Amino acid sequence: MSGAPRGLATPWRRGSSPPTRSKPVRDERRDKAAERPTVRVVHRRDALAALREVCAGLEEEGVPFQCEPTDAPLLVAAHEAAVRSRLLVGVAVAGCEACVHFSQLPVDAPVLHVTDASAPVLRLLGQDAARLVKVMPLGTPLSRRAASPKSLKENAP
Repeated sequence: MSGAPRGLATPWRRGSSPPTRSKPVRDERRDKAAERPTVRVVHRRDALAALREVCAGLEEEGVPFQCEPTDAPLLVAAHEAAVRSRLLVGVAVAGCEACVHFSQLPVDAPVLHVTDASAPVLRLLGQDAARLVKVMPLGTPLSRRAASPKSLKENAP
């Protein structure tokens, strides 16, 4: 029996040093797997009011999000955010312009793209981004307007 009082026994042998704890090696794949699934929201630094509205729409639908600043063009930033998101959806906000992108779509074909948007429209855009994650129909007038035949003809190559 060890000479240590009961309940205070050491987990290593007497006379030897305690085991050392080495820092775990960072594995990028493990970090990606441990990362919380979120919608990535990228924004320009001057678009904080618009960002607040988009995030409010995501929060109303109960979808987690993560915000990051960017200087990239809007469509490219939204697509890169979608590719980096574990939920495959990215949002980019710049001034009064916003864009929702899905990772498997081409860069120049976002799900939703609004210009000169007001606060309620930006909130609806956030809700539609959340509905895209939840695989629910996009329920706002914004999405119906974006999917109208006229807008599809305008976006055709």
